[in-house]
Amino acid sequence: MHLYSKLYFYYARNAINYLLDYLKLGENDVILTPAWDCCEVLEPFIKKKCMLIFYKTDPYTFKVDIEDLESKISKDTKLIHIINHFGHIQEWDTIYKVLQGRNIPILEDNAFSLHSKNNSKEIGSFGDFSIFSFRKVLPVSNGSVLIFNKITNLQKRNHPIVYFNEIKQVPFYILDLINFNLGFFFREIWYRLRNRDILKLNDNNYNNRNKNSSEIEINLNRYKASSLFCQHLVNYYSNMYIRKINNIKIKRYLYLSESLNNIKGVRIINPDIENIVPTLFSILIENRDCILIKLRNQGFPVRVWPTLSSKILLRIKDFPDVKLLSESILQIELFSFQRVDYELLVKEILEHSKNEQ
Repeated sequence: MHLYSKLYFYYARNAINYLLDYLKLGENDVILTPAWDCCEVLEPFIKKKCMLIFYKTDPYTFKVDIEDLESKISKDTKLIHIINHFGHIQEWDTIYKVLQGRNIPILEDNAFSLHSKNNSKEIGSFGDFSIFSFRKVLPVSNGSVLIFNKITNLQKRNHPIVYFNEIKQVPFYILDLINFNLGFFFREIWYRLRNRDILKLNDNNYNNRNKNSSEIEINLNRYKASSLFCQHLVNYYSNMYIRKINNIKIKRYLYLSESLNNIKGVRIINPDIENIVPTLFSILIENRDCILIKLRNQGFPVRVWPTLSSKILLRIKDFPDVKLLSESILQIELFSFQRVDYELLVKEILEHSKNEQ
């Protein structure tokens, strides 16, 4: 039987900060982390003054560049951070072989992933520790969990009943209790009135957030806990509607994969999704910024992830994988609280591809 313990936090970076303190990692401790990652994730490591060593990612599959990872492991490596990108699972058997006998803990990052499987082993059970960020895959405004896959005796934490900024979710939750489609309908109206959909809020969170040092101090050092209300929402949506949401994502992914397959100037990243619950549909496309602006202006839920760290931007020539992805990747939301005409979206991409030839 798989035994584990879990702790709930407000953001995933709060969870990472807690883990660093739990492992007693800090100044000059060496941590391996992918160069292709969001700058927010690095905040806890930077705050603790850890020494970050960046490894490469295969830009055509999102897989860890195993050879590059292995070359950067040393006797000083204290933690390895590995991401299952957007529901796509890493080649964990190969990673285990590389790390065999080294006794280096793994932090498995599933911030954009939920419910994918690999040989019946579910995502979140591969690393010594794993994190999830519920606000990126469920209709909640915050909430993350840190799972200790080899420890079962963690001390429970105190959680507030509800945060003030969560109160606005209550009406939608009540509507969902009546009928999920009803809740969906009114969410669409709400986000259209605000001219922003919930996933764009997440996408722009770093750019819009006040990044002063005091905020980082509060967010990280207090290990900010998620509210009991948020945990209830996560359990409710997971039990009641997650299968429906996952089926929608898979159906849309397969449609996009079939529609954009073998199109000149377009390369699908991971066209096959057996046992995968995808979060985003990712392609590499020529003249990406042009089609990105056009689709966003038409209200389509597209994004470019991540917001890169200055530590990587200053060394971009050292990471051709990151350079290629940052210049060419286009990602399509598979579930959003707005009605999306995916057929029209495909037509726009095809027209763009044709004009680029």
